[in-house]
Amino acid sequence: PFVDALDHVGPIARAVEDLALSFDAMQGWDPDDPVCTDRPADPTVPFLNEGIGGLRIAVAGDYFARGAEPEAFEAVATVAKALNATKAAVIPQAGVPRSAAYVITAIEGGQLHLPRLRERPQDFDPDTRERLMAGALLPGSWYVKAQRFRRHYRAAVQKLFGEVDIILAPATPCTAPKLGQVMMKLGGVE
Repeated sequence: PFVDALDHVGPIARAVEDLALSFDAMQGWDPDDPVCTDRPADPTVPFLNEGIGGLRIAVAGDYFARGAEPEAFEAVATVAKALNATKAAVIPQAGVPRSAAYVITAIEGGQLHLPRLRERPQDFDPDTRERLMAGALLPGSWYVKAQRFRRHYRAAVQKLFGEVDIILAPATPCTAPKLGQVMMKLGGVE
């Protein structure tokens, strides 16, 4: 696991029907999940034959239309064309929640893995080990502020879903690095 607050299951399947079955099976209250929402199940399988005709699908613009590699934009454009999504949506101040998520993941990841970091530091990639150690040292007040912001921001984004049902955006702005490839330079050293 990475962090309780942001970890989630993301099934991969060969067909939409398999994804719908997986989604329906995963719904429901889980008292062992600290971030689970207690709401009734909303089955999707019965609606598969209705198609997507009534869905309001938009492509994320502004923050999500900048700074990505061409392959990420091409993938979104391909899906948008296939789904006939011509509307654009702006997720307000999308860069700010990224900062809050970074604080949350750094602190939770550091705390979750701290015992193992102390006992078996060699089990971690050096970059990962350093990030987790740094997260374990961040002040708890930052975590509280980031979680408060997260709740506030979630409510703001919920309003956007009064206008659209689906927002298409790149899952990541770049292609995956090759095994062993270092993604950033520190002090001029790769």
